[in-house]
Amino acid sequence: MINKQTKRAIFIVWTATIIAAVILFSFSSKQWPLVCGDAIAYWPPIIHGDKIGEFHNPIWTAATMYDPAGKGRLTYHGFLLQYSVRLLGGATYPAIYNVICVFGSIMLMVFSACLTIILIKSSKYLSGWRITCLACLPLALTHLFMGVFSRPEALVMLWAALLCLVFVGDMLHWTWKAVLAGILIGVCGLTSPISGIIMGMLAATFAALKMTPIQGLNWLLLCLIFSLVFAAAIFFGFYPFNLADWVLGCQNHAKRAVWPSGLGDHMFFWIQEARYTGLAPLVLSMMVLLPIKCILKKSVSRFHGLLKICALVALAGACWYFGVRQPARCYNLQAFAPCMLMILGAWIVTGKREQSISLRFLLPVSIVTIAIFASSLGIVRNVILFQYARSHGMRYAKAADALNCYIEATSDVVDVSIQFLTLSSSERVRGVTLSQVNAKYFMMAQTYSGRCTPPDIDGYELVEDRFSRYVPYLLGVKIASSPGGYNYAIYRRLDKLGTDSGQF
Repeated sequence: MINKQTKRAIFIVWTATIIAAVILFSFSSKQWPLVCGDAIAYWPPIIHGDKIGEFHNPIWTAATMYDPAGKGRLTYHGFLLQYSVRLLGGATYPAIYNVICVFGSIMLMVFSACLTIILIKSSKYLSGWRITCLACLPLALTHLFMGVFSRPEALVMLWAALLCLVFVGDMLHWTWKAVLAGILIGVCGLTSPISGIIMGMLAATFAALKMTPIQGLNWLLLCLIFSLVFAAAIFFGFYPFNLADWVLGCQNHAKRAVWPSGLGDHMFFWIQEARYTGLAPLVLSMMVLLPIKCILKKSVSRFHGLLKICALVALAGACWYFGVRQPARCYNLQAFAPCMLMILGAWIVTGKREQSISLRFLLPVSIVTIAIFASSLGIVRNVILFQYARSHGMRYAKAADALNCYIEATSDVVDVSIQFLTLSSSERVRGVTLSQVNAKYFMMAQTYSGRCTPPDIDGYELVEDRFSRYVPYLLGVKIASSPGGYNYAIYRRLDKLGTDSGQF
């Protein structure tokens, strides 16, 4: 029998989920927020090459460097995000926003379904603190999703949520759990190879914690078989290029993006980057909760206990290598926010009530609370900035019209800030950083630049200034450097004055 408190918690969780989904649809309908720099590697292949059924990236110069054939093909990463978006009608950049929003909304629904199952199975008294934390989980997940919405991890988060559903459901036999988990690992690897590795580690940790050694090894073997078979079927059925080029392309990409050490100021990075707010305490909470769970749960033998420890160490090692060692790559961990938040949710629901305050109780409670509320505040900040962008920022359509005018005014390429790659599907648009500007015209985005006025650029003159001087504040605290709209500045190269269309 489900008690009144549990029903109340379920209602609040789903209310928060609906609110989060509405927020996502509001954002996507206005093509907001602007894409981050990584989008240049993953969104253009959705648009370009669609007519011939291939994936090309003509506006990112590094794509030719990673492609073994030097053609700028999508051989440097997974392809399932691009294929899925095309399949669902993402033929334009605004349509891509909407499809990504659909991925996020489904992910939220699946996540909340997992929480509902956990609540129903437990059906125990829930304090106000527990219900409040549960209500914040969908909002926290929405914020973390927005941090990777312009990367393949936006789809990986859906696979991660479905993996949680496989694990928490009791209606499926362990064999079917292995089959479904294997399929999800396979599609995850085709979406993002690094994410596939981490998801495999998660499956291994699940088997070590929940099964006897023999059961776990058999389960993992079945999981591996279905992962490889299903991934191979999708790859050879739908990927337009050959396996050797894909492997070599991923290796070329890994040499620059994965293998280098690149240690940095971790704390400064995670505090500075608003997209990752709450991620550091979330990862830290996993480092506290999982070992406690491993220690407290009785092992059937010493060998079983050793297996659990090894699985946790391997998972922690993968998380360190792919997500913590290089702070800028922490999106590899953010992709598994559904799994981490689900573990927190399960701990909140099923955790025993302590009669006295102890370190073993206070430490995880503090970290879990900080992780959940820090991430939830992230979505609050985004909602406020969205309103500022609507009232003080330039709209997508107006900026797109301005860019198209300059594309038509010259036969040369037009350089744009990477944030503006979604304004046009033309192959004569090149996404660049400020140091790479070389074309006759350059359209600079104010958002993410940290500037209130356009900078001086050597060899260029400013011909149009649409930057906003408005700085968003909340309760006297600066929350961004600009409203976050499509405000722009247009520059013209000085050595080309008088040629092409001089009206600009």
